[in-house]
Amino acid sequence: MDFEEAEQALTIKQWCARQNICPATFHAQQKAGTGPVVLKVPGSRVVRVIESPASWHRRMMALAATKAEQRARKRAIEQRRVAVQSRWSGADKSQARRRPQ
Repeated sequence: MDFEEAEQALTIKQWCARQNICPATFHAQQKAGTGPVVLKVPGSRVVRVIESPASWHRRMMALAATKAEQRARKRAIEQRRVAVQSRWSGADKSQARRRPQ
């Protein structure tokens, strides 16, 4: 994982205050795997955020761009599917309207 280490390790509460997010959002991001890099001290409840905010923001921007590309790809596939269906359904309708000779 590429990340830039912060100059100072912050508690979760300090990180959230500086990033203007609530702790619930922080924990939801951690659960989703998109939160900042943390250091858990073994044998204690001490958790410190060690990733710099700039590094975390770069990762989030790259993730957002990737998700936008995926949405655009899905939208293009769906548009092609609808276009193909409309061509076939138009042909079926025109053939159904013809009178048998």
